[in-house]
Amino acid sequence: MRIMEPVLPREMETAIPLEEALAMAAAYEEPVYGYAFAGGSAAGTAGARYHTVVQGDTLWAIAARNGTTVRALCALNPQIANPNRIYPGERVRLS
Repeated sequence: MRIMEPVLPREMETAIPLEEALAMAAAYEEPVYGYAFAGGSAAGTAGARYHTVVQGDTLWAIAARNGTTVRALCALNPQIANPNRIYPGERVRLS
């Protein structure tokens, strides 16, 4: 019987220290908690906020940092076909 090494999820293959991850996140986006944006445009994008995905981000973590849910982010981002697959550089609409 051959013992195999566990296969890690893609996000864990390139793990970085927590302090470094928090510093990277702070440099890209400030958390949004309970903000409501008045007004709007015909397209509904006035006041929209975005987060640019960095290495190690997950949709769940982005949602948690911004006081929302993965389901709400998926509704705002129809371009995300698989919520388990987001990539660095991708823009995620937060509101």
